[in-house]
Amino acid sequence: GTVTLEELSARARSSAAPCLVMPQLGVTPDGEELLVDLEGLGLLAIGGSEPEGTAIVHALAVGLSSCELASSAQLIGVGVDPGAFLDHPHAHVAADVAEALQTARTLAGSMSGLERSTFELRARRTGGETWDPVVVLVASGADRCGVDRCEVDELVALSRTPGIAVVIAGVLPEATW
Repeated sequence: GTVTLEELSARARSSAAPCLVMPQLGVTPDGEELLVDLEGLGLLAIGGSEPEGTAIVHALAVGLSSCELASSAQLIGVGVDPGAFLDHPHAHVAADVAEALQTARTLAGSMSGLERSTFELRARRTGGETWDPVVVLVASGADRCGVDRCEVDELVALSRTPGIAVVIAGVLPEATW
């Protein structure tokens, strides 16, 4: 028989969404939206000029804050205009990278010891937890605002934790993306 949209919607609401932080990063040459799974990337460095990198980080903050799937994500901004978070219920504005690192570690909680990806845990509904992601958005890059070497190393290490993504405006040789 035929399934109505209402019936399909009810069933879909009980399904787990494995990718919660997948904002639009840009547009492909043929005009298609380019979406990125920030958790899957771990550490994303945005090159280009300082105004361009900062604008892209702000755009990602707006994209995440306005996405229904990301409504449970913890968003931490450094140098990000608080208005870019659109009153997201889990947005945090950190004064500096050190504060963002501490907040991210606290919010990540038990995810720091995971051996499996949060994608797999969410897709399989493992452990009865939702494994809410943490995204650290740094609008002024390490090459431009004096983020010290120790903080860069900590951001890189943090980005390797399941469930945590780091986006930084600026050139960062340690970033694979």
